[in-house]
Amino acid sequence: MRRAILALSTLLLVVGCAGSAGNAARERALLPALRSAWPGVEADVQRGVNDGLDDGDLTGSASDALMASADRLEKSLSATIEEAKSVTGKEWPALHPWAARGVMDRVDDGEIGAGVAASLNERIVQFDAAIDALQGR
Repeated sequence: MRRAILALSTLLLVVGCAGSAGNAARERALLPALRSAWPGVEADVQRGVNDGLDDGDLTGSASDALMASADRLEKSLSATIEEAKSVTGKEWPALHPWAARGVMDRVDDGEIGAGVAASLNERIVQFDAAIDALQGR
């Protein structure tokens, strides 16, 4: 949990400062923050996709396609800024709702309470904001 709070704090700080920095400086700061937050966000995506598969909302091939998107996004975070911009802009919009669903599934299963869910959802919101900033939106 400490690691998640640290990653979220770093992401919040970077996103908050992104508006006052130049493009190159913003990009140099955003990519490490996204890398730091990704493992937790990815776990939420995986949980959401698995829940969708279990509930019959996704087919096996749709689930595989979403997880392939997650793999591409993860790899792009270790690549160049240009590749990260290109891939995250394409892959994240499809993954975002599944991350939120993963958090909700953990609440529904009684694994976490409302406070932890709020923190995890805020991490997703900040991850989304960082991707938007990376995209120049």
